[in-house]
Amino acid sequence: MKPTLYLDVDDTIIAKCHTGSGFDLRPGVMTQLRVLSRLFKVRWLTCWPREPIFKLTKLLYGMRINRDVTYANWGHGDPWRKASYVLDPKAAKNWWWLEDPLCHEEMEALESHNLLHRYVRVEPYGNWAFLDAVNELFRRAGIGDNEIKAVGGKPEWFSKEAILTENPAVENMSEVLSMIKLIAGVEHMTPEQRLQQVQKYVQSQINSLYPVK
Repeated sequence: MKPTLYLDVDDTIIAKCHTGSGFDLRPGVMTQLRVLSRLFKVRWLTCWPREPIFKLTKLLYGMRINRDVTYANWGHGDPWRKASYVLDPKAAKNWWWLEDPLCHEEMEALESHNLLHRYVRVEPYGNWAFLDAVNELFRRAGIGDNEIKAVGGKPEWFSKEAILTENPAVENMSEVLSMIKLIAGVEHMTPEQRLQQVQKYVQSQINSLYPVK
C-alpha cells in the first residue's frame, strides 16, 4: 500500500515567488505532482473547493493528475481544522502532509498524537520552497533516486540546479553575462563607450527574447 500524501494549494504549490509579486505556480510543480501521485496516494487537503482545483489542474495539462489525485472533504468548523481530518480514526495510518505553516491548534493536535514529524512545512514565499519540502519528504520517507526512477520519474526533476541549468533562458543569460563582461573589459574604449556598447548589446538581447509584435 502506498502511503497517503496530503497536499495544500495556496502558499504551497502556488505562492508569491518574488518580493512584491502576485501568486505563481512554483517551478516544476506539475511534473513533480505527476511523480508524487505515483509514489503516494495524493489527496488535496485545501480550502479550495473541489471543482476549481480540478479545473485548474486540467487547464495545466494535468489530466492524469486529476485521475490519480483525490479530494479531501474536511470539516472547516473543527477546532483542529485540517488536523482533525488527518487524525480521524478512519483515515490513513501511514501518511505525510505538505503544507504551509500550520496554525497553533493543528500543530498542537499533531504533537499530542506524536505525529508532528509527519508534517513537512512549506515556506509560503520563494520559488523553491515546495521543492525543498518535497526533498525533505523524500528524506524522511526513505525515497531515493531508484524509487523515483521506478515510477518513471527523473531525479533531476527534483533538483534546483538541474532545473536551472536545463533552462535555455538561463543558459542564454550565462552567455549574455559573459559577453557583457567581455565588452566591459575592452581597453581601447572609454568608460562611456563601453557603457554604450553594453546597453546596445543588452537591448539587442531584449529585442530577441521579447520581439515587438
